Amino acid sequence: MIDVSPDAVVDEKPGPVYLEKVELAQQYLTVHGREAPLQPGMTVTANIRTGERRLLEYVLGPMLRYRDESLRER
Repeated sequence: MIDVSPDAVVDEKPGPVYLEKVELAQQYLTVHGREAPLQPGMTVTANIRTGERRLLEYVLGPMLRYRDESLRER
């Protein structure tokens, strides 16, 4: 990942999204044994690894976040 937009951009179908620039190891995907070139403007869905978490953190994380947010004034 090279750059991430500072603010979300609203897209009709998925809703708010962040625009990112990434650097790829290769400029193609292999599909059924053939190289399919990647082109600017193609949409991608990706998972970004930010570190490791334990299973308990996945389970309790949303509940703890909800608790913390419910105690704040708006």
